[in-house]
Amino acid sequence: MTLNKSVMDGDNPDLTEERMKGTFDTDKMAALIYGSETFARRRREISDCVSRIPQLADIKPYPFLTRDEKVMEGTRKISVLNHYLPAIIDKDNEAESLHLHQEVIGFEGHPLALHDSLFIPPLLTQGTDEQHERWMGRAKRREIIGCYAQTEMGHVVVADLVIKDTHYGAHMFMVQIRDEKTHEPLPGITVGDIGPKMAFNAADNGFLGFDHYRIPRDHLLMKYSRVEPDGTYIKPMHAKINYQGMVRVRSTMTTGQGLSREAKILDYQTQQHRLFPSIARAYAFQFVGAETWRLYEEVLNGMKSGNVELMADLHALTSGLKSVVTHQTGQGIEQARMACGGHGYSMASYLSEIFGLAIGGCTYEGENMVMLLQLARYLVKSVELVKTGKSKELGPMVAYLAEPDTKIDLTSGPEAYVKVFQHAARRQAWKATDKFHKLMESGQSRDIAWNNSAVELTRASRLHTRLYIMETFIRRVSSISVPSIQKV
Repeated sequence: MTLNKSVMDGDNPDLTEERMKGTFDTDKMAALIYGSETFARRRREISDCVSRIPQLADIKPYPFLTRDEKVMEGTRKISVLNHYLPAIIDKDNEAESLHLHQEVIGFEGHPLALHDSLFIPPLLTQGTDEQHERWMGRAKRREIIGCYAQTEMGHVVVADLVIKDTHYGAHMFMVQIRDEKTHEPLPGITVGDIGPKMAFNAADNGFLGFDHYRIPRDHLLMKYSRVEPDGTYIKPMHAKINYQGMVRVRSTMTTGQGLSREAKILDYQTQQHRLFPSIARAYAFQFVGAETWRLYEEVLNGMKSGNVELMADLHALTSGLKSVVTHQTGQGIEQARMACGGHGYSMASYLSEIFGLAIGGCTYEGENMVMLLQLARYLVKSVELVKTGKSKELGPMVAYLAEPDTKIDLTSGPEAYVKVFQHAARRQAWKATDKFHKLMESGQSRDIAWNNSAVELTRASRLHTRLYIMETFIRRVSSISVPSIQKV
């Protein structure tokens, strides 16, 4: 019996030959990657269902579509999909829904994508029961279509709440920008499309401007913080609780011969050297994504009972993961594209499209260097706690910063790798913090000292993030009970 269940009639014979050499059961590997045999099987069932619905097929190859055609094709497909969706998946199962949409729409998205992924979830998690009754039903029925007004090209995220000249920071507001009957922008609103992008051109990202536009008080999402009619501000239990919408996205930012024939490209060592590290990282990133999503759900459940212990850890961690994972993913795709020679440069390979989609992750939801410096602030505060004898206040993900340097037995297996990564991350975090403090002691302002320490700080953030990836990968691989899968 062939271990590789991906072999199909009509495949390229070279690929078939390589796949037949597989030493592990691909169904079992899929179960490992996607969390269970049940879900791996469901993914195949969903893909099979999609292939049997002709209305969901492409009207013509995607690279040949104009931008307007991409928008219209995405809209057409999502409309057809909504009709068939109840018969294909459990609409409340987010993992099934994500896979179905990727099968039908692909990664370029569609004009309604942000409505489902970034408009409804914050409304659900940060709105009150009264606000749910007012908007949630209409949003789910798509009687109102929403977006997520967070800029990638300016400097404002959500909106700053100001009451009587006091700034209370970023908060989320439900803001109507168009007339529901005419669909024209309301007075005081300027809105439009930002034009073609490197990728995601089926999604109509836009610009938005306000000119003396009034937002009613009860349009502030007030599950955790609120403003009373007299202007009194009631703060949330944790300062970063309003960041959960961004954490959600980053969490989901988060899931790769007969007679004397010529050697196949895949047999060249240089090609393997290019591709195998990215394949290994793909597994690591898949495991990390699943673990981070589990932590996100744990935080959400804890918030219901007032427990926000992991919130700061998770917010800092997802900032680092967003930066490191998107950067290395972009590098890996570009290596794969170059490994294909001229074929990789052709749009027919789709690798350039995939690269454009992936590299956008280095910018949206926060530019990568900014994300690393955001994590660095948390690391500096954590090192300062250790320095002042307050190690017990450290979050669980940074507890290693307080551990003393010890001799590491490199023959002790995976545990030694973790110790090595902890040692490197700890030394760099202390080095960056010490440089920052010394510059301030020399007379530099905090902002200037921070800027002049930025290179060391971003190095600390990368090492901390890679440590988490390493720990998660080792835990997941160690839990695999099938030897042939674990070896791979």
